[in-house]
Amino acid sequence: MRRVGICGTEVNDEPLNYIKNEFGVAHAINVMCQPKEKIAKITGGDMATAVFDATGNRKALESGIGYMSHGGKYILVDLSIGELTYSHPQIHAKGTTVLCSRNATMEIFQLVI
Repeated sequence: MRRVGICGTEVNDEPLNYIKNEFGVAHAINVMCQPKEKIAKITGGDMATAVFDATGNRKALESGIGYMSHGGKYILVDLSIGELTYSHPQIHAKGTTVLCSRNATMEIFQLVI
């Protein structure tokens, strides 16, 4: 499996530029522009070993599973109001690990990371 540095996704280019410049994120992808294909290209087809979502956005939370590699981890740290829908075969077949936290304190946030 090919290891790649941190990759960030967002719908707006301004936050993408910010995370690249301020945090040294290696790859910043606009999710409105074929994110799965771009992540596959960056990772040599392996996809992401960990997907970390702090948006609380239903569409983002539901689509993040598609960015994961086989055996990947899906880490959710924000709370979404309402129901989320996932395809069980898609999650199960990948051997997905799902980790959730509400990020109550900085210490908990660091532990989840």
